[in-house]
Amino acid sequence: MHIEGTKDTPDISIDDASLLVKIQGSSFSERAVGLYYMVIEWLKGHEDFDKGQMVIHFDFNYINSSTKKMVFAMLSLVNNMSISGKNIKIIWEYEDYDEDMFALGEDFAGGFFRRLYTPWNPVGLGYALAAAVGLVLLHQVLQLALSLAVLHGFFGGDLSDTRSLVKASLVIIFPASLLVAA
Repeated sequence: MHIEGTKDTPDISIDDASLLVKIQGSSFSERAVGLYYMVIEWLKGHEDFDKGQMVIHFDFNYINSSTKKMVFAMLSLVNNMSISGKNIKIIWEYEDYDEDMFALGEDFAGGFFRRLYTPWNPVGLGYALAAAVGLVLLHQVLQLALSLAVLHGFFGGDLSDTRSLVKASLVIIFPASLLVAA
């Protein structure tokens, strides 16, 4: 089976005899599900192959998020086939200068399923919110402390003088922000 590529879809070649799937080119069509559905169905139809090696060769120039989801679905299926003892080889081809494709291939090869698509996020929203609140509080405390220091050092230290207090606060906003950001 061969599906000719277009400007936004890759060439897809499937050879039943040699159990070779080759996907080559750019894939940024929003209709990726329909395009890759045929490949997934072919893989499902060959889950029980008993001789030889199945080779899945990816040679993308560029892929969008829809394609990444479909590649994930294909690799999940292939991973299950491999766990059941099937001989499967994945080739992830990329250009030497293409760091993004290299990194994506590394993600797929190095535990893509565990690191990027787990439904549970170990960092969690609670930790992110706690860190944000902590940084805001730290900024406020630093701004107050530095404002009081500037007020005392440059404006005579009179807390009842609102004008001087505002000046000291405005002078110290940026340095307090830099301290928190560092």
